[in-house]
Amino acid sequence: MHNRSLRYASAPILLFVSALIAAPCTLAQEKPIYSFTGGTDGNIPGTGVILDKQGNLYGTTQNGGNLPACQGFGCGTVFELTRATNGKWKKTILYDLAGGTADGSAPFGPLIFDKHGSLFGTAYYGGTGICDTGGNFATCGIVFELSRGASGSWSETVLYSFQGGTDAAGPASGLISDAAGNFYGTTIAGGGATGSDCPSDGCGTVYELSPKSDGSWTEKVLYSFQGGADGAFPVGDLVRDAYGNLFGVTLNGGSNPCYYGTGCGTVFELQKSPTGWAKSTIYQFVGGSDGMGPDWGLTIDAKGNLYGTTEFGGGLVLPFGYGTVFELSPQSGGSWSEAVLHAFTGTTDGGIPTGGVILDSAGNLYGTAIAGGSSQAGNGGGAAFKLTATSGGAWTLTTLHDFLALGDGAQPGPMIRNPHGGLYGTTSYGGAQQGGTVFELNP
Repeated sequence: MHNRSLRYASAPILLFVSALIAAPCTLAQEKPIYSFTGGTDGNIPGTGVILDKQGNLYGTTQNGGNLPACQGFGCGTVFELTRATNGKWKKTILYDLAGGTADGSAPFGPLIFDKHGSLFGTAYYGGTGICDTGGNFATCGIVFELSRGASGSWSETVLYSFQGGTDAAGPASGLISDAAGNFYGTTIAGGGATGSDCPSDGCGTVYELSPKSDGSWTEKVLYSFQGGADGAFPVGDLVRDAYGNLFGVTLNGGSNPCYYGTGCGTVFELQKSPTGWAKSTIYQFVGGSDGMGPDWGLTIDAKGNLYGTTEFGGGLVLPFGYGTVFELSPQSGGSWSEAVLHAFTGTTDGGIPTGGVILDSAGNLYGTAIAGGSSQAGNGGGAAFKLTATSGGAWTLTTLHDFLALGDGAQPGPMIRNPHGGLYGTTSYGGAQQGGTVFELNP
């Protein structure tokens, strides 16, 4: 097995791109292909969509649905969008989450397919575990599977209920899988750490869920974050490199104080060995002109470079800044170098990028920001953007779309690419009926 443990022998090297260029706004063709009602139809589809081979889209809403549980707002839905021959899209609710101990509620993470076409996801609440979240007892969340039957209907199975304490709790991200069918994810709570900046249920975990021959699943906590310099509150999907190592981010933690004394966030690696998994912090954000608060997962390229976003930092607007897009590159001596590719201003380029970035085959980056756009100084409906590397090493940002809230969408989430180069994504709010949208964007 390839071993890269020497990578961490020296401290990270901090670099800043010398010229951050914001190009004039070049709006692409964007249209909402579905607008949610905010009620029984679903509400807050903020975590993006996935695409099957037939071109159908699948996603979740954080609440809404046809069941009156979860304080009357509905516990969330899983939906499908199919394109008709006239070009319009038809939405079908595949499943209404029911909450309580037998099901889940508030699916915050994106879905994933397995090789059989079943859908897998997580819900932040629900299940049999009881967690003490700051003195407010709540259920700890679940991992679920949706399988299509012979009749075309879908049925749900709860694969695992998180138990809190030393177990995981609060899955605020989706899953990734390996060739053996194991799933990996993060939870924002649980693990049992007792650091001063950890709540009573701990500072979060990385976990593995493995299938057994009898159809049941086994869950194992691979790492429990300790708070402080170690990192706290892992968020966003993990990514895996060619050697099977896992990478992710923590919203807080690290040795550099930002959030009134708590750390600015970290990037970590979990490296598998014959005796288990070893965790290393490969970067600690420092705030100021650097980023702070990475709150979505990473993207990895063929060379092992990592790309992501921080919701604050960049230093262009006090006190925290409107966020950054960053790159982490492995160095020959075992360290990592960090470069801020763009620092947002909160105006026409957007602000507070909370959905990460994706890559195309040419190395361009695409992402969204939940604020800014239309020169509204952080108060716009958000923006979709493209970052292109120049021959001089700088990156040029192009604003692809300004979200306008009413009739359009507001607070866009992560995007995916279709085989033809177009983009699909979701907005948490806005649209014709103000319940959020699924949109199509053609750069």
